[in-house]
Amino acid sequence: MMSWIKERRRSLFVQIFVSFLALILLFGGVYTAIYHMFKGTLQEEIIQSNQSDLHDAAGRFTNQLQRLQVLLYDLYNQEDLIGFNSQLHSAESQNVDYLKARSVILQMRRDVYNPLFYLEDVIIYFDEKDFALSKSGSSSASYLFSHLYASSAYPQHFWQAASDPSDPQTFRLLPASPFHVNVTVPDAKQLLPYVYQRAWRAISGDRIDRY
Repeated sequence: MMSWIKERRRSLFVQIFVSFLALILLFGGVYTAIYHMFKGTLQEEIIQSNQSDLHDAAGRFTNQLQRLQVLLYDLYNQEDLIGFNSQLHSAESQNVDYLKARSVILQMRRDVYNPLFYLEDVIIYFDEKDFALSKSGSSSASYLFSHLYASSAYPQHFWQAASDPSDPQTFRLLPASPFHVNVTVPDAKQLLPYVYQRAWRAISGDRIDRY
C-alpha cells in the first residue's frame, strides 16, 4: 500500500513537472515567434526615428550657420569697420581713429553675448598689420593667438597661410580643436572655428559643447 502511494506521488510529480516544462516551452516558443515577427518592424522604426532626429539636427545646424553668415557679413560691411580698415592700411599709425574700432568691438560684444548665436568670441584679424579685434578689445594678433586663444591646431601662422585672396571659399567651417582661452587657465575649451574671409577675416569661435 505504501509503495503504491509513493509511486502515485512520484507519478503525479512527474506529470506536474512535465506540464510546467511544456508551458515554459510553449511560452518560450510564443515569445520567440513574436520577437522574430516584430524584430524587423522595431528595427525599421528605430532607424526611421534616428534618421528623423539626424535630419532635424542637421536642419538646426544649417540654420545656425546661416545666422552666423548673416552676422559676419553684416559686421564685415559695418561702416566703422570699413573706415577703420582703410585708415589702418593707408594712414600713419598715429592718425588711425581707434574710436571706430571701439564701435566695432561694442557691436561684436552684443553679438557674442546674444544667446541666439552660441558664440565664444568673434575675432577680426588684420594679418598684414599683425592686429586683431575681439570682444576683449584690440591687441596684436601674435599676442591674441598665443595668449588669449592659443591652439596647437590654429596658431597665428595658420591664419596667415589661410589668407589666400584667390581662395573662392568665403565661409569655411573648420574642425573643432581645444583652445586655451587665456593661457593662465589650465582647462581648454573645445571650439569650432567658422571663418568668413574677404579682404580680411572675421573669425567666430562657436561653442561645440553647446551645439
